[in-house]
Amino acid sequence: EDLEELVARVYTAKHTENARCIDSGIMRKLLNNRRTQRRPSLVEICRVTSKYFGITIRELKGRSRQQGIVFPRHVFMYIAHQLFDHRVQKIGLFLCRDHSTVLHGCHVIRKKMTLEPDVEKHVSLLKTTIHKQR
Repeated sequence: EDLEELVARVYTAKHTENARCIDSGIMRKLLNNRRTQRRPSLVEICRVTSKYFGITIRELKGRSRQQGIVFPRHVFMYIAHQLFDHRVQKIGLFLCRDHSTVLHGCHVIRKKMTLEPDVEKHVSLLKTTIHKQR
């Protein structure tokens, strides 16, 4: 995935810089940009989310359907996909779930954020915490 992302950025840079070829200057700029814009890994997001909600990583990734665990799991899915652009298939593999389950979790949180202001606060605080820990 990282290689695909880099190739896409090289292709885009070639067109935006009107370059016939990618020289070392363009590559240096792309690689430097890449380091500063590194997104947090799923493990990092999972660690912060589980700690924030007071549950274990095992519970977050587990099969429990208790509300006190499902809600944090859905928040994790939403943050990983919507805020940090991880693919739903990758998130699903990380949680041992199908991509459609991840899409459902994202939809649930998106809907709750419009109805319950506290949910939006949780997401915002978690995003800030994840950024600070990097």
